[in-house]
Formats: sequence, structure tokens, C-alpha cells
Amino acid sequence: DSTIRFWCDEFDDFLHIEKSGRNRTFKDSDIKKIEYIKYLLKSEGLSIRQVKEYLSTPEAELMQPIMKEKEQPVLP
Repeated sequence: DSTIRFWCDEFDDFLHIEKSGRNRTFKDSDIKKIEYIKYLLKSEGLSIRQVKEYLSTPEAELMQPIMKEKEQPVLP
């Protein structure tokens, strides 16, 4: 519970969770965004600062796995 509350506060610019008093109302899309934040933090090993920077980019709205530099397609 405390982790979700922390992430809701830290990543409010990305999540936009509705609040009613002290309670938060989560939609399915909100849950998917929280799972994406978890993926970035835990699986990709990014810091909170790095996740915030990434979430401010247009690519973040796609919520797909991050491509590593070596996985980037090579352009001719």
C-alpha cells in the first residue's frame, strides 16, 4: 500500500489518479501505468529520477519495453 501511495505521489504527472478525499480511484489504465512504472524501476533498474525523465517523453506513452542501445535498429 505504501509503495503505491508513494508512486502515485512521485509520478502524479504521468498517472493522474483521481482522488476523492483521502481515497484514490484506480481505473484499469491506471493499473497498467503503475505496472509500467514497476517494470521501469525493478526490471530495467532505473532510478526514480530516470523514470520521471523517461515518462516525460512521448515514447513513454506507448508503455512498451525499453530498447537498449545494442537493440536499437541500425540505420543505413
